Amino acid sequence: MEKFRLESDSIGSLKVPEKAYYGIQSLRGKNNFYITGYTLGEDFIKALAYVKKASAIANLEANMLPENIVNALIQAADEVISGKYMDQFITDVIQGGAGTSINMNMNEVLSNRGGEILGGELGKYDKVHPNDHANYGQSTNDVIPTSGKLAIHFMTSKLLESLDRLNEVYNSKVLLANNEDSINIEEINKIEFKNFTFNYPNEDFKVLKNINLIIKKGETLQH
Repeated sequence: MEKFRLESDSIGSLKVPEKAYYGIQSLRGKNNFYITGYTLGEDFIKALAYVKKASAIANLEANMLPENIVNALIQAADEVISGKYMDQFITDVIQGGAGTSINMNMNEVLSNRGGEILGGELGKYDKVHPNDHANYGQSTNDVIPTSGKLAIHFMTSKLLESLDRLNEVYNSKVLLANNEDSINIEEINKIEFKNFTFNYPNEDFKVLKNINLIIKKGETLQH
């Protein structure tokens, strides 16, 4: 039987799973904005953790937060960046408040984990607080757009890796065709490969040159 802890805010109390790293604000966000049924993507979660880590470091350098709290937040953020606690981010990808619930979800996870590192209990927030520490000097209106841009950077890097692989595969087909070898392809339809260019980053990425392939199921392809 699942156990719960009771957390309270300015408008009441809610039962939160006892072992959860998220808290009452995350749970309210999930309940209030259950729109798509999809939670945040891993790239965005990691990007947001990077932003929180950078903010903690800046607050330490500005002497705005104690070193032990900052170190706990950094360790918690690094754990999220490494892929831990992904199931603790429960808010819907679409919500009101410009991402306030998403921001608070991260603040609560980092605070609960940070408090745990410092010897505290989940849901107490006496060691590390979501607003007073994890979110110190920040606004959802800044944090969420910044995280979105960083997430796009992560995703674009993966896309470029895939395009490099696609280039290798297509070029291997071109070499086979130029060597007059037969290519068995189990597809139906006609695919025309012509010159096209991806501009990234600052160099032309030519995939194929003047090759027309007629592909039919069960037949071989001759150059």
